[in-house]
Amino acid sequence: MDDYQIKDIMRRSSTPDLHVGLDLGGKDILIADFTPGGNFSKTLFLGCTVTNHSPAPAYHAIVDIFIDSALTNPFQVNPFKQSTAVERSNPPRKLTVFRRTISSPPDVPIFQEAIHESHFGQIALQMPESLRVSSIFYLETSIQAPGFSKREEWAIMCNSGRLSLIHPGHPFIRKA
Repeated sequence: MDDYQIKDIMRRSSTPDLHVGLDLGGKDILIADFTPGGNFSKTLFLGCTVTNHSPAPAYHAIVDIFIDSALTNPFQVNPFKQSTAVERSNPPRKLTVFRRTISSPPDVPIFQEAIHESHFGQIALQMPESLRVSSIFYLETSIQAPGFSKREEWAIMCNSGRLSLIHPGHPFIRKA
């Protein structure tokens, strides 16, 4: 093995390897429910779970979820707090930032061996009725911990009210 490969393996054993997983109400596909004559869908929840793929626990982490501003946030759900908006250029879009921090104590550290309920959160969203037929909503996740940071791009595709979560690495994400 080369020197840099050995150092990378040694770093992995002492640094957390955190991942942010998203879901639509526990699934990758969801049918948006609309009230007749309403401007927005009924509230749907974007779930967020933080996991650790390393034996090194994470005692502190900052999790940011960037959500396409076309999706509205009708109310706050702990532990995420709405923050400022950011703009991206490729493709052009405006994203609303939702942030949460995990800090031990009082929170439980993020261990490889188990997912604690405190490492899960939700963001309440509503979709405009005008975008129900065919739309793409861009998402990003970012997680930072001492010695570690990771950013991933996601998307939600909407076709006739059927929402499909597109995970990082999907060919569609690479083209966007």
